[in-house]
Amino acid sequence: MTINIPTSNSINGDKLAEDIYDAYGNIILEKDTVLNCKLKRYLVDLGIISINIYNPLTNFDNYEKVHKTIIQEVESTLTCILYKNDHIYDEITEYVSKMCKSISDNPIIIKALDRIKKIDNYTFKHSINTSLYSMLIAIWMNQSNKEVINATQAGILHDIGKIYIPHEILNKETKLTSEEYEEIKKHTLYGYFLLSNFSEFNQEVKKAVLFHHERIDSLGYPLRAKPDYVGITSKIVAVADVYDAMTTDRVYKMSISPSEAVNYLSSDGMEILDNNIIKVFKKNILKYDFKASI
Repeated sequence: MTINIPTSNSINGDKLAEDIYDAYGNIILEKDTVLNCKLKRYLVDLGIISINIYNPLTNFDNYEKVHKTIIQEVESTLTCILYKNDHIYDEITEYVSKMCKSISDNPIIIKALDRIKKIDNYTFKHSINTSLYSMLIAIWMNQSNKEVINATQAGILHDIGKIYIPHEILNKETKLTSEEYEEIKKHTLYGYFLLSNFSEFNQEVKKAVLFHHERIDSLGYPLRAKPDYVGITSKIVAVADVYDAMTTDRVYKMSISPSEAVNYLSSDGMEILDNNIIKVFKKNILKYDFKASI
């Protein structure tokens, strides 16, 4: 499996899926070359705008070691966001166990999380948090087991495309320029392209990766799609994504409290996110969320 990405967005470890030629037809880098910063700069300086690389999620080198590390990180992250009091401990433990199994049994998810963690620790933890909230929302909505799995997987993978967003943009401490914001928005497309050929994920999961920034007023991205087109899983992930982003510190902003985030969702959020999902989320979240006790 291969994908095409801007040369400037490639990252260390990407492997070329084809030979690269100069303007005179001479090979300058051979197929299977593993890229690093020096080689990337070399290609950019030569005016090579885009390259075809092997899909990084198909590389399973050192898989057992990676699997063990990622599962430990997932469990550690989850213990930091759950409010474990006596009357919900058993219930939450059961949910988390199902979530960890869903992650542990899927090598592609393990590889995706490993790749995300190497690029940006915030995005790694945010992906886990968003997956948990997405799973809970699906459960609270009485969705089928298959739909709950869809929401869990989509939450984990929703930001996988950010591995191809330049680090200096992803973690910029000041306001993004319009050009930088347009670059950030491409993560939905990169994520969809990364997952598009994997039969291990159904179309609802892939659509959620592509559409989690679409809005009910059809002013979202990447397609300004109509609400009926994006699918329920996308809408679930959108609420989970916004809530965790608002209640987590970033390099460029401080977090707000869970109650403040819920109030936002119940007011301004109703203009852009699915209203029924917000109502379900508001009804349940504060008694489950560790952040609510801080």
